[in-house]
Amino acid sequence: MNEDMRYFNNLPTPTLRITSRFGRRNTGIAGASTNHKGIDLGGNGGETPIFAVRRGRIAESYWNDIRGWVVVIEHSKKYRTLYQHLRERSPLPVGAYVMAGERIGTMGNSSKRLKIATHLHMELHENGKPIDPEPWLLDIRGIEDDMTEAELKNFIDQSIRSALIGTNADASTWAASSWAAATNKGIVDGKRPQGYVTREQAVLMIERALKKD
Repeated sequence: MNEDMRYFNNLPTPTLRITSRFGRRNTGIAGASTNHKGIDLGGNGGETPIFAVRRGRIAESYWNDIRGWVVVIEHSKKYRTLYQHLRERSPLPVGAYVMAGERIGTMGNSSKRLKIATHLHMELHENGKPIDPEPWLLDIRGIEDDMTEAELKNFIDQSIRSALIGTNADASTWAASSWAAATNKGIVDGKRPQGYVTREQAVLMIERALKKD
């Protein structure tokens, strides 16, 4: 991937409605940062999708009491983007490769400690340090740099591996209790909850479940 990228290929939201800029600020919201390390973008009502601004790999996907649901994309060794306050965990597992414009979540207000309106907080990190993403958001270039043959092969290989083998991602919130119960009963082995299964594996799990009843 391009180490010297200086622009994005897609907006993170359908429209660019900036509600809070990068840097020093006073929001009046208890617990909110006074040194804003990212930029806040508002929705336009209803369900607002969140998109990857450039191709990359899902490096992190987690919950934080202040940030809420967070997903981080690694675009190169030098650059990462962070998206927080998602409505729920990103549907994409850690390790999955994404393209610019691919949906990575839904805008929300998922924070236990902050009383906030629905919005997206986005950060751009350069060598681990937050920098202002606004100039990049105002200079969207819709066509990505061509992938090299090696990059394309790696993208395909990793995408297939993520789909077939799964990752170390935890079970989704809505499935966590059922997954734990099935693991305790020995119906599943507790590994790769978001991985696909073959037909023979499905038959084995059904058989085990029937024996437990």
